[in-house]
Amino acid sequence: MKVEVELKNCKAEVTDFLIMCNEHDRDFLKLAQSDRKTDDYVRLMCIARILGFKNVLKRLIIELDASDKKDEILTRFEEIERDNSVIIKWMDEFVEQIKVPLYKNLLKEEWEEEKARIKKDNKIF
Repeated sequence: MKVEVELKNCKAEVTDFLIMCNEHDRDFLKLAQSDRKTDDYVRLMCIARILGFKNVLKRLIIELDASDKKDEILTRFEEIERDNSVIIKWMDEFVEQIKVPLYKNLLKEEWEEEKARIKKDNKIF
C-alpha cells in the first residue's frame, strides 16, 4: 500500500513538472537517452533540484546512470555547479516560460526568494 502511494505521488510530481516545462523540455524527457544534449540534461537536473522536484531528479539520475554520456554529463554538472550566473539564467528562463499562471506565480515568488539567498550566500547547492 505504501509503495502504491509513493508511486502515485511520484507520477503526480513528474506530471506537475511536465506541465511547467516548455515543449523543448517535454520533448527532452521523451527522447531516447542517446539523443539528449548534455546541457539540457544538466539544466533540467539543476532546475529539478532547486525547485525540490525530488522524484524528477531521481528519474534523471537513474537515467543518467544508464547513459553512455554519464561522464560527460557529470563533468558538465560539476562545472555548472560553480557558475551561479548560468544556473540563475536557466531558472529565470524556466520560470518565465511557464504557461499556467498559478504555477508561474507560485514558482516566481519562491524563485525570487531563493535567488536572493543565492546572491547573498554566493552558492546554490
